[in-house]
Amino acid sequence: RQFSGILRPFTRIKFAKTFLYKPPVFYKGFAKSKSNIFNNYKFSLCFENCRSNGYITEKIFDSMFSFCIPIYNGCPYISKDIDPNTFIDTRDFKSYKELYKYLKGISKDEYFNKMVKIIDFYKSFTQTTYYDHKWAEFITYKCLSIIK
Repeated sequence: RQFSGILRPFTRIKFAKTFLYKPPVFYKGFAKSKSNIFNNYKFSLCFENCRSNGYITEKIFDSMFSFCIPIYNGCPYISKDIDPNTFIDTRDFKSYKELYKYLKGISKDEYFNKMVKIIDFYKSFTQTTYYDHKWAEFITYKCLSIIK
């Protein structure tokens, strides 16, 4: 809950935030689970904070593993780490209008094939260091080898 403009100082007053602030009409409250939200949609926007080589965050994984096809914009070489058939890369389109037309016209077969690819990718994903448990094992192994 934030005020803006000349009303910004009211943000620090709890009473003002509780009783005077009206959230935008499109605000639906806090999401208890990303997965529960993603399950309601076929696609989700997964835009990284920057476009650096190797910079891949949870955004694309959260979407895929909730059976929501990511529309991705981020790491330029993401296809080296993640099967390009599991997501839609915004850079494959000349404009957002072209991307929109593609999304509106995607066939059931193409959509289903992406879902199958996501399931296949998940099986291999659990063996990589992107997966929390594997990453923890990898870091532990590295730390222990340094100590020895």
